Amino acid sequence: MYEKFLVGELPHDVREVFEDLKSASESHITAFQRGTGRNGGNGNGNGNGNGNNSGGDCIDNSNGNCSNAQAAFNTAGSDDTSQIWLDFVPTENNMLLNAADSDDIDELYRQNISPTDQGSYPVDNGEIVWGYWKSGTEVPASVDSSQALDESIVFIAASDEISDSLSASLSESALSALRDQLETGVTFNWVGGTGLVPSDGGDIIPILPNSSIMLSNSEGVQVEILLDGFGRLLGSNQSDTFSLDGINLTHEACGDSNCFEGGEFNGRYIGEEAATIMSLIEAWGEQTGDYSGTGIFVRLAPQP
Repeated sequence: MYEKFLVGELPHDVREVFEDLKSASESHITAFQRGTGRNGGNGNGNGNGNGNNSGGDCIDNSNGNCSNAQAAFNTAGSDDTSQIWLDFVPTENNMLLNAADSDDIDELYRQNISPTDQGSYPVDNGEIVWGYWKSGTEVPASVDSSQALDESIVFIAASDEISDSLSASLSESALSALRDQLETGVTFNWVGGTGLVPSDGGDIIPILPNSSIMLSNSEGVQVEILLDGFGRLLGSNQSDTFSLDGINLTHEACGDSNCFEGGEFNGRYIGEEAATIMSLIEAWGEQTGDYSGTGIFVRLAPQP
């Protein structure tokens, strides 16, 4: 595709942009071809809980033109009616997703392939965006061929306006602001997200709105993810800073359904006083298959 643009006369800086994109495209296609053939993960691919390596701060920053390069691609690489599905570049610092999906989401973003479904939630002067691509989504590998995603990809990301405030643990300012409330308990309620998306593209398990995260000095972090018709996922973590990294989940009250064998919760507090949490929720089992989901949790006002 980029050869078409490079044939004509272009300003020097624009030509550099397209040459960088052409080089990045070739390496990302190779990475994507590896990714589409990967084995299904068991949810343990989150490494240290960043969950989520998107491969760096942008597609290519070899000459410092990342923002301009992306803008040039989006303008010249699509027609006037196309919509950009994400207004900011996904990076390892602003996003949570399974680490095995990082190369794939780079390619999906670069080619501006919209998710199967997505949503957003305003936070301060920015937003949290979540969504997923269903397995089988076609991704062009070249001008005249394409490949399909082997597994569904789920993501949640914070826009540039608020990404610097993301933290896996409560900051000193948040601990100070919540000191009194932590004696009795601070509750965050679920307000939106993807639900649990199966890696094989089957039916999504909805997450119920009374799912919650509770923080208290006595109990630490308590996570309860309520699933529609599928029991609940429970997890806890005792930490002085109320870390949301790598919290193990167990499946309870699954009834006649097959229970997940394990799960993991990773989250990020947002804002100086941690008013919101964005999270990645994973669960897996030999009988159930692998699922990934996202959730936004908002802190409730203290009771008088």
